[in-house]
Parts: sequence; C-alpha cells; structure tokens
Amino acid sequence: MLEKLHITARQWKTGIKWAVYFVLFLFVMLFQTVCLGNVRFFEVSCNFLPVLLVCICIREEPGSGGLFTLIMSLIWCLSGADFGSISIFVLTIGGVFAGILCRAVINQRFLPCALCCLVVALVHESAIFLLKLLFNGVEPIFWLKRALPCALLSMVAYPLLYLLVKWISRIGGNNGV
Repeated sequence: MLEKLHITARQWKTGIKWAVYFVLFLFVMLFQTVCLGNVRFFEVSCNFLPVLLVCICIREEPGSGGLFTLIMSLIWCLSGADFGSISIFVLTIGGVFAGILCRAVINQRFLPCALCCLVVALVHESAIFLLKLLFNGVEPIFWLKRALPCALLSMVAYPLLYLLVKWISRIGGNNGV
C-alpha cells in the first residue's frame, strides 16, 4: 500500500515549510511566555504572536495562512493565554483579511505589511481590553495605558519576524507570490 503513496519533492518542501513555520511559532510563543513573561517594558508586556501570524497570512495564500493561523491561535488559546478564545476569532479573521488586502490592493512590501500587522495587533489588544472591561471591570484608561502600548511595543519584533517569514516562504517555491 505504501508503494502507491507518492509524494513529490515540491510536496515534501511544502510540508517542511509549514513545519518550520510551526517551529518558529513555538519558539516565539516560548520566548514570549518564558523569557519575557515577567518582564515589563514601560509597565507593558509584549505580544509577538499576532505580528507573526499576520506576517504568515500575508506571505502565504489567505486560505492556507488563515488555516495555519486558526490552528496556531487555537494552540495559543489552549496554552492558557489571557482571553485566548477571542484570539482565535480576531487573529484568524484579521490575518485572512490582511492577507487578502495585501494581495489585492497593497503590494506585499515591508511598510504596508507593518501597517497591517499593527492594525491587527491593535484590534487584538482592543478586543481583549473590551472583554476585560466587560467582565473584570477594569478602568477605561487601561486601553491607553496597556492595550495601545502593547500593540506598539509588539511591533519591535516586526522586522525580524517579517524577514524570517519571508525567507521561510521561499521554501518549496512561491505559491503565487
């Protein structure tokens, strides 16, 4: 039965590409939670995962990038992230929308992709803020003190993540990019 299973070289390379994306996601998630878990910059913690997932959605096709974002945000939610269930919805929809927008309207260049990543990170942090405002009764100033600076500070890692995703996306040939 295994003789009939034939995987081409391109399929192997595509599988390797998605495995490398997965390893990069795990590395960023572990770095963010273990190394920077208790570190606060200006009383704000960093959240690099929205930036990474949006970069992947922009560089890959919106369908495959969106599916990867859905699975990875589910893993992020199951790892015990703060309001991780909203991350599943916001990151998947935001990543797919950013991927479609960058393919159809904007070129897939550094600055337009940075703007898309910033918008999705800001929407993600704002959605978490709204849930905390609704359930935990935080002060409305929390958005200016924590959510907005978190989205801006998370963009510090954007150049490195963008370059890594750009290099990884070349594995297995370009898929219409």
